[in-house]
Amino acid sequence: MIFGVGALGSVLAVWFAKAGVPALTVVDGDRLRPGNLVRHAAGLFSVGHLKTAATALAVSEHVPDCVVEPRLATWNGDSLRGIINDATVVVDTAAVPSFSLLLNEICVALGKPLITAAAFRRAQIGRVRIIRPRRDACVMCYEAGYVSNDDTYPVIPSGDLGTFFETGCGVPTVEATAIDADAITNVAARAVLRVLRARSTGDAAA
Repeated sequence: MIFGVGALGSVLAVWFAKAGVPALTVVDGDRLRPGNLVRHAAGLFSVGHLKTAATALAVSEHVPDCVVEPRLATWNGDSLRGIINDATVVVDTAAVPSFSLLLNEICVALGKPLITAAAFRRAQIGRVRIIRPRRDACVMCYEAGYVSNDDTYPVIPSGDLGTFFETGCGVPTVEATAIDADAITNVAARAVLRVLRARSTGDAAA
């Protein structure tokens, strides 16, 4: 289940389908804008459509057998619990810190693995976190400073975030090349597939 199917999430969806994931749920409320196209998995003919529908179409063009369920984004906790309860792994690429905390709270309560991925500093820096309940520090632990910021959990230095708001888009768009965004997406994809493989084989060490 992918929350946020923009530059990172839409590409992840296509890659997961290519890797053999048979079913995906994609959650977003934004529409695809012209400025999104350079980094989004969807093409020109999807402009104006919901990003979830655009992503589902992009997946079907590569892997027709992969079932993609589009859902509109919601902040309602009960609704989120209902859809997350059916997920094997939850991926957060929504780039909304307060929403990430909400997802974190629900995933921890339901015992669902959560992988967060975000781009910073024009995607020259990316952060991917694997959060497995009762095993890894959660998002709140990082944000509240319970996890020390050392070489293992470095602080992202301040600087130009390279973001702008495009008319009609609900979240900031990062000024970044697709190459840099895809590099972050690649790390996130490997993290998610590692967790999926571990869950399917029962490998607790992975």
